[in-house]
Amino acid sequence: MIGLGIDTGGTYTDAVIYDMEKGEILASGKTLTSKGDLKVGIKNTLMELPEDLMRKCGMIALSTTLATNAAVEGRGGKGKLILLGASKSIFHQNYQKYGFDNVDDVYIADCGIKMNPAETREPDWDAFEADMRTFLADCECAAVCQLHAKRNNSQQERKAAEIIEKVGVPVIRSSELFQDPDMYQRGAGALLNARLIPVIYSFMGAIREVFAGYGMEDVPRVIVRSEGTLMTEEFALKRPVETLLCGPAASTLGAMALAKQTDAVIVDIGGTTTDVSIVRDGVPKRADDGIFIGDWKTFVKGLYVDTFGLGGDSGIHYDFAGKLVLEDHRIVPLSSVAVYFPYITEELKELAESGKKHTRFLHEYYFLIQDRTEAVDFYKLTPHEQRVVEVLSPGPMNMVRLAETLNVSLYDLGLDRLEKLGVVQRSGLTPTDIMHVKGDFNSFDSDAARYAAEFVAHSTDHESVEQMADEIYEMIVKKLYVNIARLMMTSSYREFANKKFDDQLNKMIELAYDEARVAAGLFPKKGDNKPPYGFFRPAFQLDAPLIGVGAPTYIFLGMVAKLFGTTAIIPEYAHVANAVGAIVGKVSVTEEVELVPEDGEDGEQIFTVTNRTETRQFSDYEEAAAFAQESALKQAEAAAREQGASGGLSITEERERVEGTLRYGSFWIKELYRATATGNVRI
Repeated sequence: MIGLGIDTGGTYTDAVIYDMEKGEILASGKTLTSKGDLKVGIKNTLMELPEDLMRKCGMIALSTTLATNAAVEGRGGKGKLILLGASKSIFHQNYQKYGFDNVDDVYIADCGIKMNPAETREPDWDAFEADMRTFLADCECAAVCQLHAKRNNSQQERKAAEIIEKVGVPVIRSSELFQDPDMYQRGAGALLNARLIPVIYSFMGAIREVFAGYGMEDVPRVIVRSEGTLMTEEFALKRPVETLLCGPAASTLGAMALAKQTDAVIVDIGGTTTDVSIVRDGVPKRADDGIFIGDWKTFVKGLYVDTFGLGGDSGIHYDFAGKLVLEDHRIVPLSSVAVYFPYITEELKELAESGKKHTRFLHEYYFLIQDRTEAVDFYKLTPHEQRVVEVLSPGPMNMVRLAETLNVSLYDLGLDRLEKLGVVQRSGLTPTDIMHVKGDFNSFDSDAARYAAEFVAHSTDHESVEQMADEIYEMIVKKLYVNIARLMMTSSYREFANKKFDDQLNKMIELAYDEARVAAGLFPKKGDNKPPYGFFRPAFQLDAPLIGVGAPTYIFLGMVAKLFGTTAIIPEYAHVANAVGAIVGKVSVTEEVELVPEDGEDGEQIFTVTNRTETRQFSDYEEAAAFAQESALKQAEAAAREQGASGGLSITEERERVEGTLRYGSFWIKELYRATATGNVRI
């Protein structure tokens, strides 16, 4: 069968037509993402594919940053959360660490929920319904989360959801999404899911519209989940929170499929960030504690991906001492913007030839993001901000001309809030521009890139543009090395897991970088041949290859691999690996059932088994274990079918006994029965 994979990233939209039986790419396309209207970027990418071949595709697989960006940027629909059994004082002390940004969007029901369902006090449901009609009046979707939901079979959660549906508001129950005990983390994930439902509906509507134009509206569509497996469109519309970070997950799957390596560190350098993941024995490492995205702390299970601010669009600035700074945040490459506004190249040429030096970034331009301008209430902007919008309406404007037009100082442009709102975007010098200067990349306007680089080189007292470009390349390589070393330490050694590196440890990694750089003969400097003090040289080694995906990765990863004493693999279709990852995925679901030994009322031991739908008690351990095992198997198969698996399923089982230790020996706390069902997508 032939499938079509599409990845809509923050900078590029990629697509591949893939022979799923032979594992071959038949065609690929890559164009810039159109943030104002995603349909435009998708259509442009599809136009690069043979239409006759595309119409033969029996499945469309999608990967998108839409949910991730909405979570990070605080966008989405108007969602609200109902907490049943929560402590108001504890919630108000801790809500911020879970990502809740507005306590007015959370309703805490007055009820006493206990571990033992028989001791639980029901809330006043009539009063609850009356409160919901007021609380949810301006709500697009609600989420409800109950304390001890797993042990109480979510009884109060189900009742509350029935009432909310009666009020006329769509609702999602946290126990449908997560089985973990921390109700605030479950609630955060459920609320985020509620907010993302309008986002995913809008995205899938755009997708349907695009493919309707090709007569392909009935071709089945699936979406990559956070941990790299697939789910149907219908399932995704109910659980969009499960698409968080699906882009890095698709990148990992694509790299594995293209490079055919069982052990690897996968490095994906995008426009804004670099994502690094780890594969051991052919299995990607997973984040068992859930995904933390922006300020949100969720139980969404995803791949273990380390993300840091480094991409082709990272801003290149300098401080007052003239030292170059590689920023974590994104700005738009001047070489890219100049393609659409050629006058920028002429103005940059004039600036470069003027010989000016300045502490301000006179080479940078500002322009409006049209769809964000329309989304923000113009009349809530200050008079100065309204004037900025009017002045920038015709097109991008550099800092000097903007200040003159606004009749303000260069140091008092007042654009910070407009940039945070996403109304105004900045364009300046980036690694993408430096790649144009060095001749490693030439898709945009190389002249604009070079003129901007000349101004920055002159302002920072570099001997030449070439010298500055080499320094920026080294900054990129060093940042990759330092972050990969940190990730490998935290993922390989328990002593470093979940620890923030102090200055001494960071300095040790930097010293190891310098030693490796000298040994590899990279970026030579004065004093490189000076022998070290004493006999000690710090070093970090990798026993697995680095696999590079993403457009600029091939330029830098070979040097980074050399520093780690390993090799770099850049697959032929590395630039569209995310789209490949979308189409090669399978449906895979893991269900976990808990068995806990407890003391019964008569003092004899009983065994409590809790699965996704019920809690049962047994006096016989063997009966309890058999029920737990059977529950895990049945629920894994049912969940896989719900998410779109068809045909025969591959089932794996696992049992884990969790033990505690006392002075005179150990005792067992609980047993966890896990079953994983894996199958192909239903077509």
